[in-house]
Amino acid sequence: HADHDHATLDVNRLEAGNMPLDVEDFSLSDLLEELRQQIDPLPRQSDVSLVWQLSSDGPLRSDRRKIKTILRNLIINAIKFTDSGSIEITLKSERNRNAEFVVNDTGIGIPDDEISNIFGMFRQVRSNSRHSSGVGLGLYIVRRLIDLLSGQIDVQSRLGSGTTFRVRIPDLARDCASVPTSLAPAGPEPWPTPGEIRIGAEGPR
Repeated sequence: HADHDHATLDVNRLEAGNMPLDVEDFSLSDLLEELRQQIDPLPRQSDVSLVWQLSSDGPLRSDRRKIKTILRNLIINAIKFTDSGSIEITLKSERNRNAEFVVNDTGIGIPDDEISNIFGMFRQVRSNSRHSSGVGLGLYIVRRLIDLLSGQIDVQSRLGSGTTFRVRIPDLARDCASVPTSLAPAGPEPWPTPGEIRIGAEGPR
């Protein structure tokens, strides 16, 4: 119930516009190590391995805690829907100090008729009871935090083969006067500005 309470608290703060940005400079290598310390001890299926990769290191100026929450929720989601194989987490520094984060799993995948709805509040992929447990807030929080950080997320999935979430976060200028410090309440659109979501079916690996 602690995870449920924390997720509900985060949602309430996001919807109330009460989650200001805490911008700082940090390296992707430090972020990866912090995530490893948090995620590696979590329970998962014995046949699932976590693979951590730092494609290229570099500095990023953004909200470190919120990025960790985004990635943690994506990784926990992957653990939940992966019974065997691997979950690969890749961090990459791009040009202009922007960053790309990829969470790729060999899990159950997402049905085509549900992939456009996975970021909705309380939405979960239909499956068996183990896969359907939880409160369904993790991906909704991911979407809202990416909005807040002016980022983008790309989702590709193939039913029965796995899912890839690709997140791009811009480096925030030192003068953050133009950066939103809160979000308006979520409207009916599946992806309100300034964020962007792209959805597609993943081809053969």
